[in-house]
Amino acid sequence: MENKLLFLGVDTTTKYALAYAKERGVTTIITDYYPIDSSLERRMADEQWAVDVVDLDTLEENCRRAHVTGVYAGNHELCLDMAKALCKRLGLPFYASDEGWACARDKLRFKRHCIACGLSVPKQYDLTLPFQQDILDKISYPVIVKPADACAQRGLSLCHNEEELRAAYPLALRFSDSGTVLVEEWIQGEEISIDYLFIDGKPHIVGLNRGIFMEVNQRHNFSLFLEPSIHYAAYAKQTEGKVEQLFERMHWTTGIAFLQAICREGEYYFLEMGGRMDGVGSWTKEKDIIGKSRLEYMVDLALGQPIQPVCDPNIYHYEQDSTVYLVWAKAGNINRVAGEAELASMPGVHIVLKRFAQGETIQATDNMLQIAYYLTIVADCRAQLIQKIQTINQTLHLYDEQGRELLLPFTAYDALME
Repeated sequence: MENKLLFLGVDTTTKYALAYAKERGVTTIITDYYPIDSSLERRMADEQWAVDVVDLDTLEENCRRAHVTGVYAGNHELCLDMAKALCKRLGLPFYASDEGWACARDKLRFKRHCIACGLSVPKQYDLTLPFQQDILDKISYPVIVKPADACAQRGLSLCHNEEELRAAYPLALRFSDSGTVLVEEWIQGEEISIDYLFIDGKPHIVGLNRGIFMEVNQRHNFSLFLEPSIHYAAYAKQTEGKVEQLFERMHWTTGIAFLQAICREGEYYFLEMGGRMDGVGSWTKEKDIIGKSRLEYMVDLALGQPIQPVCDPNIYHYEQDSTVYLVWAKAGNINRVAGEAELASMPGVHIVLKRFAQGETIQATDNMLQIAYYLTIVADCRAQLIQKIQTINQTLHLYDEQGRELLLPFTAYDALME
């Protein structure tokens, strides 16, 4: 029977997933309410449907009529919600369990499972509206205030006193679909992200990176995610058995997941989990390094085919120096763009996302929407990685009407050698 894969919406994974599916001879269909000619991805697909991803009744009818054999969504959480629901209606495979997916969408629910497994989490203050003074009096500042169910730093604030907390709470509430806000201690340390691939029902670490920050709008924001990480051995030892138990409690046995944690004085504090492809394109590094990526595995799973690892899943694979480079920008009007073609031809460099174009305006924000480019870089060693970042900084530019640079390149190169 012919394989037909339905793509719900467009995100940073779609172009790559479409290309992989077409390489395998799969008929590709893409659906959402945008015009067909509004993106490269829509033009890449063999067929386009003008059906909103939330219109499950029409999508189910169309899928049955077209004999769709799989449904794919990458990292847009609404599209993933709809993919999960549509797959259930059609009897098609979806990788995440009900409990696992609920934990990926709810930070508080996830934290409860961590505590049950003996994993450390930041101290939480049970603060709800109207505020109770006795709880306010117990808070030790600074604290992080954030929605329980949002991503990309939307609604997140670092508060140093009660006045800032009172201002931050309604902001977080505005970004929470469930109306739930977390107030928890601010853990100072190195933030890491741990990627898992499930093979034969068991989680295997396939990526562990540490975040490197820079100042943007008076906030610490991620600029790079470095691999390999010096944390791998300590993390694996400290969490041995506990992470496996965590995923068992959530009945998560297939696909991918990632955990986010902060290391403070050798202890790892878990913040949240994701049950999706990351939004920054780290899979492009894996493709360069080992020839197969988590993204391609997820397309395989959507088509009902089990993961066949290209190398031993019991070892830490991705030891070649690499990074995701998030290139931030100042607020301003873009008059000229330079260097994109040169970057596209650089070996080991991928432009995963280009957010702005000539003539557009960059708005000042308090979230990740002020990142102009998502780049991934693979190098033979750390020194070469730094050299590639320097070359990118010299090559890639956004200029305003006065010829002033709008990009905010990362230049603290010494921090990358630590």
